Amino acid sequence: MKLLEVAAAWRRPFMPLLRMLARRRIFVPIIAAYAARHIRRYGDSTAGTAKAPGAIRILALNSTRWQADLIILAADPRVEVLILPEEVQAMVAAPFLSALRRPLAGGAWWEEKYRPAVSVALAALDRYLQLFLPELRRGVRFDVMATCTFYYFQDRAWESAAPKAGIPFFCLHKENQKDDAIVAQTVERYRARCYRFKGSVLAVYNRKERQCLLDGGVADESRVAVVGAIRMDDLFRRLADDGLPPPGDAVTLFSFRHNIGGLLLGPADEGGGFSCSDAVGCIEYFDLVHAAIARLALDNPHVPVFIKPKWLPVWGEKIRDAIRRLVGVEPDSIPNLAITTDLDAQALIRRSMVVVGVNSTALIEARILGRPVVIPLFAELTGRHAGHVYFRKFLGKDFLVANSPRELAETVKVLLGGQHGPMQPPKDLVEEFLGFDDGLSRERVVRLFQGAVAAGGLRLAGSAGKQAGLEI
Repeated sequence: MKLLEVAAAWRRPFMPLLRMLARRRIFVPIIAAYAARHIRRYGDSTAGTAKAPGAIRILALNSTRWQADLIILAADPRVEVLILPEEVQAMVAAPFLSALRRPLAGGAWWEEKYRPAVSVALAALDRYLQLFLPELRRGVRFDVMATCTFYYFQDRAWESAAPKAGIPFFCLHKENQKDDAIVAQTVERYRARCYRFKGSVLAVYNRKERQCLLDGGVADESRVAVVGAIRMDDLFRRLADDGLPPPGDAVTLFSFRHNIGGLLLGPADEGGGFSCSDAVGCIEYFDLVHAAIARLALDNPHVPVFIKPKWLPVWGEKIRDAIRRLVGVEPDSIPNLAITTDLDAQALIRRSMVVVGVNSTALIEARILGRPVVIPLFAELTGRHAGHVYFRKFLGKDFLVANSPRELAETVKVLLGGQHGPMQPPKDLVEEFLGFDDGLSRERVVRLFQGAVAAGGLRLAGSAGKQAGLEI
């Protein structure tokens, strides 16, 4: 955890004195001035004047984790996005959280045995931030603060302190795919971990995630707003103007890990979503699907085949290992096969004639773009982990199903023949998982910002949302 790594520096022999001084009220303006010098405009190196009179300035936390949304927000003339670097946020918090480094080593902040110590440390940081944030605003003007997920430990005190200091705090929550298969599990996890959102507004894509938050005790109705997915706005607008894009010539597998559908591997076996012991999770399924796609590339050398994981370290090697063992060739020796993270999901979908995957939001995007989607269902996903498959009520209708590696290859080959016509995007699928298909999600978010600023930064989610015409 970067926060605790930075905090570790405060445990050196000469640091207790600096820690004590940093916590003193007299030094708050100095630390705030230092932090203000490191704030920058998103896409620029400075935090200069607003780009338009009256533009709302958002101070974004964890900017590297939600860049797609920030790009879209920053493109709006009514909004200016500023970045508080993660290392600066950690530096400010370190004097208060350094004592947690040893107790939390190897543990999670939400575990019951750590809660007393965590509560004391966060409360002290909260009190400090109520002094620090107004001083920070004197150095760099900003109107609201925002992050992208409500359960980041590094944001907890900032989320609670900002509204007390008169600064609206938003969470534009990015983890919204809550299929019926995992709703109960999600609610139980939220409750067990005692998540509680203390900011101003928690914005989500869809009604199902909103209900999970309410049932899980994360927030009450007045704080949660359904706004849709702003990163999908451009896609919906282009489809409305231009219609479905013509099919490409490629096959894309959106890769997955062993912990499909929220499957818990257990702390002793967890390795970034992959089973360390090869005994827990969808291991055979992972191997068989990736091997089938590699064989498809070998058998169809004229067809570009892409396998897209979310990142390459560990994940990429797991894919390569499965292909070596089951296909008997080096993946790099297949000229038309690329294991890549270089292209974004929509670019790959537009390039593709057929899309393959399981449980991914990219599969919904593929259907929105009119591409046929094949979901492999075999191995553990028809056995002990069958309950972790998403989109059950859409299978066989909006998503094609392959019940074996051989059937997967045959289905894809038929689809590559181009005999199918455009597959219109299913409206009920889009609304269930993305909330809206009108291309106006950014507009709803901006109106929410405007309503919050107009309300004066108080505990205002309900009133601000109603002013903005949102579903609360």
